Parts: sequence; C-alpha cells; structure tokens
Amino acid sequence: MKAAVYYGPGDVRIEDVREPEPPGPAEVVIQVKMGSLCGTDASQYKAATMVPLDGPHRVSGHSGPVILGHEVVGVVVARGSEVTHLEIGQRVVPGAGWWCGECPRCKEGRINICENYYLYGIHANGGLAEFARFPAQMSMPVPPECSDEAAAMAQPCAVALHALARGRIAIDQTVALFGVGSIGNLLLAALQAQAAGGQRVIAIDVEQGRLATAKRLGAFSQIDARADDPVAATLELTGGRGVDVAIDATSAFPWPR
Repeated sequence: MKAAVYYGPGDVRIEDVREPEPPGPAEVVIQVKMGSLCGTDASQYKAATMVPLDGPHRVSGHSGPVILGHEVVGVVVARGSEVTHLEIGQRVVPGAGWWCGECPRCKEGRINICENYYLYGIHANGGLAEFARFPAQMSMPVPPECSDEAAAMAQPCAVALHALARGRIAIDQTVALFGVGSIGNLLLAALQAQAAGGQRVIAIDVEQGRLATAKRLGAFSQIDARADDPVAATLELTGGRGVDVAIDATSAFPWPR
C-alpha cells in the first residue's frame, strides 16, 4: 500500500509499505478515505522534536521512520474478536493517540493527559496510508450526514469542544480569541453554535485571511495585531471593561501579555 512516511526534517516520502497486521482482539483496521495535516505534523517537518527516530518510544516501542497522520476518516475492513460496537463497512474516525486506561489521569477521565499517552503518526504509525490499524475504543462512528471532509477534522474539532467545555463560557459573555487559525476558528464556530450567536467574540490575529474567515463565522469584531495594539483595541471595543474570557489559540509567546 502507499503511505506518507516521515524520515526526518524536510523528508517525507510517498512509499510502498506493508499493509497493517490483522487487528488484535480490541482493534480495527480501516481503509482510509481522507486525512488532514495537523500543526504538529508541520512542526515535525521543520524539526524532529517528537518523532523517535533514533531509539524506541518508551510506550509504543516504535523507532525510526513513521507513517504520518492522526486526523483521518476511514471504513472498517477488519475488526478484532472483542469489538462489538463497530461493524464492517462502518465509517469511523480514530482519536489522535493511545491511552492506557489504568493510570491516575485515565481513571479521572482525563485520557488526553494519560501518563502513558502516545500519538499516532508521531510515536507510532498513523493514518496517512491506504490502510491503518487503531484501537477500537478510540474509534468513533461517523453519522451518514457527515462528509469525509468534515469527519477528517473531528480530532481538531474535539480540541475546540474540550476547550469550550473547560472554559464554561456563558452565552452573554465577551470573549477575546487570540489566534484564528484552524483551532481558533473551530473554537469560534463552536462558540457560535453553543450560543446561537449570542456571545461577543473578538478575533485577534496577524493574518487578514484568517480574520476574514472569523468574520464570516460570526466574530463580533476583528483586530489585526500587526496594525493595532490588541489590548488597547479590545478595551476600546468594550468601553474600557475588557473581556470575560480570553482564549489563547496561538501558542505564540507574545500573546500572554
């Protein structure tokens, strides 16, 4: 099968590789229909800060070149003997990473910070291939009305929904959203869906194209941080009051000020 294989910074190759082994009792093999690229993938293309190229990962055991991709949608073509909630031929989206279910964080329900967590497409082979194998527990069914294009964005959308849940943002609050790239605009869309447009979201970015998208998604106002001081502009927009909630979706160092 064909796969996108990462060998190191600036070196990703489309290669013929072996198909996945048959699924274990609690696993599925999917035929991948569509995938998307994550900011994590892009960062590793610049520098191999996470991929275990020179030695085995402490949990996954993977070492060396890795098949990229943790944002995919596919059809179940094989399932293990213990898998009962997924059917052959069913569309699914796998989660981004493996969790143990046994550590204190997992037992708290915080599987995203599992002490033994590893990321598919980074610490183990991922889904940018014709076929891929994943744990069934992290593979979610896709409803018929959801397109492959939308389903492939389920993982970053889950990031936005998780942030929204943790923020406990009320419908009548004013929100400053720093960064309206992929995650930021998914957050904006989730905020608008939750509040039916009731929240006042101020979008702040340095790219006009992203700000234009934020406007289309319903941002109350847009601030170009290259042209205006975002703090002063936000205070002016809110009559000096400021905002109820500020969300950093940039990972850029200057924003915390």
